[in-house]
Amino acid sequence: MEPTDEMLDLAAWAFDRMPGVRAVTFDAFSTILEPGTIPRTVERIRRRLGLQ
Repeated sequence: MEPTDEMLDLAAWAFDRMPGVRAVTFDAFSTILEPGTIPRTVERIRRRLGLQ
């Protein structure tokens, strides 16, 4: 299961308000993860937070 766009929007909102943030985590410990979920989600997070 991947984070929804709304979840990424919330993360971006929080990220923008914490200029000293040094890490962003993604809880990948789930029995329902499918192959490719982690790299795809990390890429979506990076794109949404402008970390490319």
